[in-house]
Amino acid sequence: YLLHPPVLEGVGLGVALQSYVHGFSKRTAISVDLELPPNLGRLSSDVELVLFRVIQEALTNIWRHSGSKTARIHMVRQVWEGRPLIRLNIEDEGKGIPKNIRSSTLLTSNSRQPVPSGLGLIGMRERLHQIGGQLEIDSDAGKTVIRAIVTLNSEPEQERA
Repeated sequence: YLLHPPVLEGVGLGVALQSYVHGFSKRTAISVDLELPPNLGRLSSDVELVLFRVIQEALTNIWRHSGSKTARIHMVRQVWEGRPLIRLNIEDEGKGIPKNIRSSTLLTSNSRQPVPSGLGLIGMRERLHQIGGQLEIDSDAGKTVIRAIVTLNSEPEQERA
């Protein structure tokens, strides 16, 4: 169910995230503030799945590593330089991500640098890259922000049967 939630395909990202975040909070006792744009609408299935996975991984990392008792997910749909995009921020107030993990995560795939850990972060980066998106990480003790930016097709999204 969590690998491919049927609600994601059926009614879209907004409802799927509300359901997932509710269950995550119950399982982990981490309070999650979810802010979605009222104009989110349906996105392509690839974009919805990648954004869902990025949020899943980020929340799992908060639970396993950060020590934070809260998380904030803020998503906006906006136009930048004439192109529609989704900007997603996932924040926590934990111990931060070590610099070597942040650096190795943001290196390009063809880099020959050894990767100490942070495979979940690398997975986020790769998933976003596959749909033309990018991953940014700002982190210090007391605050980490994972940012995903995805440019959307300018054409209206296709209705699903």
